[in-house]
Amino acid sequence: MSEQIIKTLERIESLLSFNKQVLSFSDMIAFTGMSESRLYKLTSSRKIPFSKVGRSLYFDRKQIEEWLLSNPNLTDDEIEKSFNKQLFLNKRR
Repeated sequence: MSEQIIKTLERIESLLSFNKQVLSFSDMIAFTGMSESRLYKLTSSRKIPFSKVGRSLYFDRKQIEEWLLSNPNLTDDEIEKSFNKQLFLNKRR
């Protein structure tokens, strides 16, 4: 029973950490589900927004959410609409 309570408390604690504006490296791993090595690669290649204070890496939650959603996979309908729009614009020229 106490093991289950501990697991539940750990889960609640991890969920509460997502309400923070500034995320630590370990918070980012939990928030995104990325591996430690993947996150290090993204920061070292500067493909993800981050700040560095001393040797510690920090992430702005809002910037990370925007970054995560910056390359959406379009639906077939969205792709077709975009294609048709571009085709129409090219015909007018």
